[in-house]
Order: sequence, then C-alpha cells, then structure tokens
Amino acid sequence: MTTDNALFEDDFDLEFDDDLDTALAEVFDDVSPVETTEVNLDAPMKEVEDAVETPTAFVSSLEGGERAIPAIAAAAFCETTSSMELIELVASDRRMAQATVEIHEGGLPAAIEYLQANPTPNLLILESSSPTAQLVAQIDQLAMHCDEGVQVMVIGATNDIALYRQLMARGVSEYLVPPVAPVQLIRSISSLFADPDAPFVGRSVSVIGAKGGVGASTIAHNLSWALAENARVNTALIDLDLSFGTTALDFNHENPQTVADALLAPERADDAVITRLLSKATDRLSLF
Repeated sequence: MTTDNALFEDDFDLEFDDDLDTALAEVFDDVSPVETTEVNLDAPMKEVEDAVETPTAFVSSLEGGERAIPAIAAAAFCETTSSMELIELVASDRRMAQATVEIHEGGLPAAIEYLQANPTPNLLILESSSPTAQLVAQIDQLAMHCDEGVQVMVIGATNDIALYRQLMARGVSEYLVPPVAPVQLIRSISSLFADPDAPFVGRSVSVIGAKGGVGASTIAHNLSWALAENARVNTALIDLDLSFGTTALDFNHENPQTVADALLAPERADDAVITRLLSKATDRLSLF
C-alpha cells in the first residue's frame, strides 16, 4: 500500500469535521439540561384506596352471578327509602326478569301482617333495625305464618356473629349488613335459587279428562287464572292437547310457537329457549 492513498494518512484534511462539530455544539448549547428526580427507595409506599363499587345492577361477566334467577315470587319489606330503591334496582336487573318482586314499607311487623292474609312467596327480604332480642322475637313470630321451604333474607343494622348464628338456627337463609350493593344482593338471591342441584321450587298440577268435552281445559284455564290472579302465584299453563287445545282461544292470545317446538327438539330446550317459548297472558300467568 502506497502513501498516495490519503485515507490512511495522518495529515488527512478534516476541515469538514471541524465545521460539523461547531454546528452541533451551537445546537446543544441551547438545550437546557433535563432535571432528574431522586427516588427514595426507603420511603413508605402510599396505600391505594379500594375502588368503590358503583351501585348498578348491570355488571360485566367477571362480576359473577350471571345465572338467571327462576320465576320466583319475592316480597320485600323495607324500613328505609334507600333499601326500597335498592330492591327496585335489583328487580329491574336482567337476571331477575322472570321473578315477580313486591316492595312494601314497614319492615318485619308489616311482613307478619302481610303473611296473615296472603300466601307465602318463595323469597322474603326483610329489613330491620331492631335490637337483637326484638329482631329474634319477630323472626319467631314470622315463622308461625310462613310455609315450609320459604327463603328468608334479613338486612340488619348489627354486624354481630352471635345474632347471625341465632338467625341461621331459626331458618334464615342470609343475613346482610348495609351498605349492600345491588350485585351483592343479586348474588345472594342467585345462590338460593339458581343452584342446579337444588330441587325445583314450583309445583305441578295436572288436569286430565277421560275423554274430549268433559271440561278438563275449562278447569285448567280457570285454575291457572285463579292461582295467578287470586293466589298471586307465578303460574305457567301448558296445553298438551297439541291438535285441539283451546288455550289460545280462551285467553285471546296467539303464540306462534308452542310446546311442540320444545318437544320436537329436546336437546335444544334449555332455560333460554323455554323462556322464549313462553308468552305472558298477565304479569303472573304464562302460556305454553
């Protein structure tokens, strides 16, 4: 290699490098230094506040309690306006669409008076701010007018394990202490009625005629109407006379789908399909 190759000579002309260095120096001289913050690793960490659950009945699937509650009859007896608003919000939730909910004022005394003149619903929600001894005495009095199998939820003012045990021993299903979020109440109801291993909460009554024209349909139609409107029990009327049934005619209610659609495809007859096949004649009477 010869000395004619200037790329490897020490006396190579670097004037253009000097010009570049000068320009860069002028640019960076105008840039103010970045301030740095010293982090103290020994300082105590700030606690993050728990997120407050928004009082809403519409939650994501991650919140749980997504199973629909069956067609139960529920009655709530409240002492405060806030509890009445809570029950109204819960009753409007999509998971409670099949349930019928009545809301009354007066707490436990009103519930006792109500049950003396009305049939026992599937679920009783009772609010009470009474002392422990008085609350337990009222529950004992209430039990004298309740049918077997009713589910009772109490919303009380005292967070007391001794009171909780006394109520559980008397057959109370759930005891909640305010503040109660709507989703919490829905989950509690769901745990009582949406358990797939739990027995069905309803009763079946069959009306069968020995031959056509003896009045079996008339009896079935009037019985279902009386149960729904007079006894105020959620009722479903199923007409198994697929060819000559008169349910649609008697109730002046035409349903494009019948029980035959469920019988022809039993593998598809889940809760959602059955609900769509039902048609409402009244708030408490469904036709199938």
